[in-house]
Amino acid sequence: MSPRHTAAAKEKLLTDDCYTLDIRRFRALGLLRPGSLACGRMQLVRPGRLRGALDVDVEVDMCEPDGASVQIEYSAPWRGGGNRLVTEWIALTATYPNFGGTLWWFVCPMSDMRVGCLHLPPNGERFASRQALGLAYRSARESHPARLLRAARAVDAKLGGRGNLASGPPSKPKGMRWTTYDRLRAEWERAALRCAAACAAEFKSEPMDRLVRRIVRDHPEVFPNGRAR
Repeated sequence: MSPRHTAAAKEKLLTDDCYTLDIRRFRALGLLRPGSLACGRMQLVRPGRLRGALDVDVEVDMCEPDGASVQIEYSAPWRGGGNRLVTEWIALTATYPNFGGTLWWFVCPMSDMRVGCLHLPPNGERFASRQALGLAYRSARESHPARLLRAARAVDAKLGGRGNLASGPPSKPKGMRWTTYDRLRAEWERAALRCAAACAAEFKSEPMDRLVRRIVRDHPEVFPNGRAR
């Protein structure tokens, strides 16, 4: 990512600073049932700097699939003080993949784009897509080593680890197949090597340069282009 794009990302609000409606959660809760009306309640968590939680009442109307929609209600702060009850209607649309089945999507109220997530920013008026609100992903603000470290920790978590890469790959979790463990351990080792090389490359010194060159030379399967980046 160029410095210009990185600077622009730093000026944007992040998706993590917003409440997010995810169509996958609707699917997991069994709310997307063509030909029926489904109701429920979900709590949206804001994981970023502005931590918080929002209870949302949901009504999914799919009695007529061509006119499927979601109605949501939630309590939001009022500018003059206190709270107000907000009701929003969001249209749904479907696609039909070649492998079969049906995938449902939100239609962004601001841009009419087909999207899987809608976001409500702090002091926002309504849920809308990331593109319509001009939001950035958290990863857009991360350095290259930080992104690799996050990726390595994600693999570590799949193996039941706690994110401490220096302690080596975790042992096989109880109940995990050996084939799965071997695949994830190989993925862990590749991710850890990439992370180590990128972190070492950040230090502009001859010893670190030698370390990076050695890591890249000894593991051509991880660095096929012969470079740490």
